[in-house]
Amino acid sequence: MSISKRIRQLRGEKNLTEFGAELGVSGQQISKIETGNSTPSVDLAMKICEKYNVSMDWLFRGVELPKPTVSAEPEAGYVTIPINELLDLQRIAKNMLEEKVKSQQKQIEQLKNS
Repeated sequence: MSISKRIRQLRGEKNLTEFGAELGVSGQQISKIETGNSTPSVDLAMKICEKYNVSMDWLFRGVELPKPTVSAEPEAGYVTIPINELLDLQRIAKNMLEEKVKSQQKQIEQLKNS
């Protein structure tokens, strides 16, 4: 299942405008993501994960990893994350950026050829 289908699954019965408003974006932006014409920004992905209690790994790859553990000192205000999960998140972010750059390069080429 793709990220677009997972976001559609989270949206459930809500219309695009309602779902987008809950996340601070337009229904049109949600539509572009669900149709695969766009990917969510990191900020939007974080909002989705927080609101719907899913991990970034699930949102982007459909794989659920163990949840991070809260440090022994909760008042310190940080969460410890296993290194392999941190590296996975870094790889996901890098892949998203590369895809976006390729998409923009393709659009530029199309405009040049028009």
